Amino acid sequence: MMNNFVRELRFPKTLQQTFLFYFAQLFNLFLGWMVAKLNVTHLTVAEYGQFTFFITVINIAYIFFTFGIFESASRQIALAQSSGMYRKILAATIFLSLISYLIFTILLGLGYPVLDSLFKVKIGNLVKLLFPLAGVYLFSNMWQLVLRGAGKIRQLSAFLVGPRVCYVLALILLILLRQFSLFGTTLLNLMSIAAFVLLFAITEKPDFRALFESVSKLWNEVKSFGVHLYWSELIKVFLYHTDKLLISFFLDAENLAYYALAFTVTFPLSFFSTALSVTYYKKFSVSRQLDPRVILLNFLWIIASVTVFILLQNWI
Repeated sequence: MMNNFVRELRFPKTLQQTFLFYFAQLFNLFLGWMVAKLNVTHLTVAEYGQFTFFITVINIAYIFFTFGIFESASRQIALAQSSGMYRKILAATIFLSLISYLIFTILLGLGYPVLDSLFKVKIGNLVKLLFPLAGVYLFSNMWQLVLRGAGKIRQLSAFLVGPRVCYVLALILLILLRQFSLFGTTLLNLMSIAAFVLLFAITEKPDFRALFESVSKLWNEVKSFGVHLYWSELIKVFLYHTDKLLISFFLDAENLAYYALAFTVTFPLSFFSTALSVTYYKKFSVSRQLDPRVILLNFLWIIASVTVFILLQNWI
């Protein structure tokens, strides 16, 4: 009976991809801890709070300008019957993303003075200097959803880890050159993401032929499908970052810095569920119901992860 259960639970290729992405997330978290250690060591606590708040504001703001485009593209790509269709949808996605990026960048460049008037954590100067690059987070989100829809888990793992590796190496170089600063670390954060955004734009070979026809199809998908996920994403992101906004409103940069460091400890608890859902996205797009084996596997992993976390709480 146990053997039958184990056989039922096997997902050879998909499980390999799931664990690949799972460990990519863990490695990315490890790199994130390295980034935090380097920044905390070479910035003041207040500067680290400013850095954290800058990233938080950008991650909240760009979501308003996705308009459901990326989720729609992810679904269309998952349903695409050929690599040619994938490249045409990708071209349409990049085109609409560029429009969203321009709107986001212009409004951010005009509206940065409002931030310093609303919050005690002052990031107006950072936004003023770096707003043209801030939109790379929008493109980063685009590529993650595009690669998810295409089922390209290896490429997605590389896109997740690659920018962080480059960022860590760049920070080490800043330390060796004794040029570490709040502006420098923030700039390198954005530039490392931008480099991989451009790299994937080249290597994935979007097909811009019949562009407006592809854009029209994608926009119809946005109006019928993507708009609903757009509103749910706005609510999710707002709730996810409300704590940091409230801390920035009522407290100071130092309190926000300590909170951000503590918050990262629980990140790994959701990684396997994320990896599983991302890996199965392409299969689920043509399925009428979730495979109960996937739900069971996810449930068992969560129970095990939470148990380990509780047992290690004193060491943590």
